Formats: sequence, C-alpha cells, structure tokens
Amino acid sequence: MREVMLKILLIGTCLLFLPTSQVLACKPLDDCTVKIVSGNWPGYSETDGSGLYFDVLRLVYESEGIKLSPSVVPFKRAVHQSLSAEIDILLVTRARTLGPLSQTITPKYPISQSITIVLFRKQDLYSWKEILDNPGAIKLAWIRGYDYHLYAPIRSHTLVNDDWTGIKLLASSRIDAYISAEEDIQSSAAELNINLNEQFRSEAIAYAKLYPVFNQSERGHQLLNIYDERMEELIRSGKINELYQRYNLDYSELLPISKKE
Repeated sequence: MREVMLKILLIGTCLLFLPTSQVLACKPLDDCTVKIVSGNWPGYSETDGSGLYFDVLRLVYESEGIKLSPSVVPFKRAVHQSLSAEIDILLVTRARTLGPLSQTITPKYPISQSITIVLFRKQDLYSWKEILDNPGAIKLAWIRGYDYHLYAPIRSHTLVNDDWTGIKLLASSRIDAYISAEEDIQSSAAELNINLNEQFRSEAIAYAKLYPVFNQSERGHQLLNIYDERMEELIRSGKINELYQRYNLDYSELLPISKKE
C-alpha cells in the first residue's frame, strides 16, 4: 500500500509541471471533440469546414488529439448558439466585447484583424462625424448581431441578414450609410458585380484584432490555455505565418501584442 501511495504522489507531482495541453489529455473534453460555431465569412470560415479560421484551430488542437466539429451559421445565430454550454468556441469577435458576449473570455493571441468602415453613396456629403454629432438624423444599417450601437451613440438603425442586402439598400437610397468590415463589403460587392469606387465612398471608423471566444467555464479556460500555448509554439516555429501566407496574409502584422483592442 505504501508503494502504491508513493507512486500516486509521484505521478501527481509530475503532472504539476506538465503543460496545460498534456495535463488535459482530452479530459474533461467529451470524446476529444471541440464544437465550434462561426459566422459565414468567405475565405475564413466556409460551410464545408474550410477557411483560415478553421485551419488555424486545426493546427492548434489536432496535434493535441482534439478533433474539431465546426458549423457555420449567420453571425447573430452563432452568437446565440455560443451562449449554450454545448458550444466551445465562437468565431470571431473583438477582445473587449459588450452585450451578450460580455461574460465570455478571449485569449492572448488574435486570429485575424478587421477594419470597420462606413459606406456612403458617392454623391452624398455625409460623414462619420456627422453621424456621431447628430444621432438618428442619418439612416444606418448593419448585419444582425454586430451591435455597433453598443460602441457608438447611434439611436436608430436597420438590421440586415448579409452585406448583399446592405449594399443594395444603400444603392437604392433606402438607407444613408452602411457599416461593416471592409473585406466583407469588398467581397460582397465583387459578387454583385458592383464597382465600389464608382458608386460609393467609404470612411474607416474602427480597427480591431479579432479573437476566438471561449465560454467562462473550467472547460473554456482549458481550451483557451491550449490555444495560447500552441499559438506561442507556432509563432516561434514560423508555422503559423506559413499558414497565413497560403491565404496571402501575414500573421506578423498582428504582433507584437501590447494590448487587446
């Protein structure tokens, strides 16, 4: 009995000095599977499970014996699903999040960055400063779930399901301005065969690093710790930048990380 107790004590002492990922060893992860929900962003998170975001998480977790179960839905629905204990990771949001995600946690290392722009018709003389100075005077729209009104004094707005709809509303003068991520607007305009420079003008209003979001739970903290540990390894080895370069992106632009936006 004494020998058994000594072995147990020795094993326990060794575990204290192992990295989080090794201590976890798939427990308490159910069947070593992590459930991920994401908004639909072409090139970043596709419905077939491809895209930069999913490739990053595969690089992070699969080497630890953890499988991914990704799904892609409209972002507002993704936010709602992420509040359930059944979802482990939401993709993506800024670090300082208000609204329904205020109780979630974000890691040290971002997964991408975004430039938020406000789009106007070319002939109109509106500006972002005018919107802030005269809340409610200009008809705005953005995608459901983005909650821009939590970050700026905007009194009224229209919600749309996708950038296609927002751009069409703006082109038909049913709204005065449309807010979204620059890359999403450019992608949607290309799909609609719309030349943005001919019909619209834009103004950058926010720059933010974007992060995967984890539940505020023991399981969520364990998954977050694995993410940060593995990202540090992948950054040192250069493997993370190799992955980003396949998407014509440079992960080093997200570093150094002095603080979260």
